Amino acid sequence: MSKTVEVTQYRLSELKELFPEGYETAIGDERERISNDGYCLWSDEIMDSLEAIIEAMGFVPHKWRIGPYDRAELMVRFRSSDACDVSGRRAIAWIENHLEPFRAKFVSVLSAHYALPFYKENRVYNKPGSLKACPFTGVCFDEDFIDALRKDVKSGTSIKDAIGHLATDAQRMMEAECEYQSSEEAIFEKLADDWFLENGDMV
Repeated sequence: MSKTVEVTQYRLSELKELFPEGYETAIGDERERISNDGYCLWSDEIMDSLEAIIEAMGFVPHKWRIGPYDRAELMVRFRSSDACDVSGRRAIAWIENHLEPFRAKFVSVLSAHYALPFYKENRVYNKPGSLKACPFTGVCFDEDFIDALRKDVKSGTSIKDAIGHLATDAQRMMEAECEYQSSEEAIFEKLADDWFLENGDMV
C-alpha cells in the first residue's frame, strides 16, 4: 500500500534562518561543485580584455599561459621595435597616444540646444580627453588593465616589460573571481531561487 509523505521545501534564505546546519551544508555542497568543476567565471572576458589592450598598444599576442593558481606567461610580437625598450616619459606618451582613439567625446549637459528632459537622460560625465568607460570590450577588466599598465610604466618599467607583466595582472584577476564565486555571498545569490530540504539537499 502506497503512502504519501509531505516534504517541506525551503528557499536558501529560509534555510539559513530555520535550519543553520542545513544552510551550511547547502553552501558547502555548492562550493565543492564549483571546486570540482574547475572553471573560473569571467576568465574568457579577462582574456578578451587582455588581448584587446595589447592590440590597442600596437602589439600582437603571440603565446601565453595564463590561468588561476598557475604560471603566468605572456609573449607578444612588437609591430615597432622602437617601442620595446622605451621607458619613462616616452613610454607614458606611447601609451597615451595609443589610447587616443578610445577617448570619450565630451558633451556639455548645459547645452542650450536641448530641452531639459533630453540632456538629463543623455548627459555624459566624462571630462574632456578622458577615456570611455571600459573602452575595449565593455567589461570592467579593461579598466583594470589600463590602470595596471599606466602604473607600471610610470614606475619606470619599459613598455615591453609592462606588457609582459599584464599576464600576472590577468592571473590575479582570475584568482580574485575564483575566490568570489566560491564565497558565501556569491553562492547565496546564485542559489537564492532554488529549493532545499531542511538538511541542505537541493531538490
